[in-house]
Amino acid sequence: MANQPLDHTVFLIGWGFDEEKQIPYWIVRNSYGDTWGMNGDFHVRRGFDDFGIESELSAYDVELIKHRHD
Repeated sequence: MANQPLDHTVFLIGWGFDEEKQIPYWIVRNSYGDTWGMNGDFHVRRGFDDFGIESELSAYDVELIKHRHD
């Protein structure tokens, strides 16, 4: 996966479990916008590293700063 050119971004925004198929999945948001997939989201099997989603990721630690208003 690392040698493929990238033209968009996806974000892991949650997880779930498909009761019918008995498969855990990630809920992923695609940068193509809400007209793509399920309002911009799609599911990827969890625990199988499909598309390198579990091995080739980046994460951010966001610090929120509260501003005082005088």
